[in-house]
Amino acid sequence: MNIVDTTTCLLCGTEDETRDHVFFQCRYSQLCWKGIKDWLLWQNESNNLDVVIRWIERRKTGTFRLEVCSAANIALVYHLWRIRNDVLWNHKLLISDRCIIRIIDEVINRCNNVDVNKLSINDRNWPRKTITR
Repeated sequence: MNIVDTTTCLLCGTEDETRDHVFFQCRYSQLCWKGIKDWLLWQNESNNLDVVIRWIERRKTGTFRLEVCSAANIALVYHLWRIRNDVLWNHKLLISDRCIIRIIDEVINRCNNVDVNKLSINDRNWPRKTITR
C-alpha cells in the first residue's frame, strides 16, 4: 500500500523525508523551532530529537520550567507531524507563524492549570512574560 509516492519532504519539497529532516532540518521545522526557542529564551541547538532530550534533561532549572520545555517540545513534534499529514491528505500547509502561535497557546493553557501557590515567585509569570506577539 503506497500512500505517498515520493520520498520528498511534504513540508519543504526539497529534501528526502527522514525523521531528523521533518522535525529538525526542514526549513519549515526550523522556523517553528526558532519561534518556540525565541519564546522560551532557549539557547540550545536542536538538530535532532536526542540532542533536544539531552538538553532538557541537563538543564539546571526548576521542575516547572522543565515541564514547560518538555510540553513545548512535545507539542511542536506533534504539530509538525500533524501539519505534514494535513499536506498529504488535504493539500494544506499551515504557515509556520500560525503553528508557533498554536503551540504557545496550548502550552500557556496547560500552565494556567497549575496551582500558582506551588510555584516559585520567578516561575509564576513564566513563560507568560516571554510572549511577544
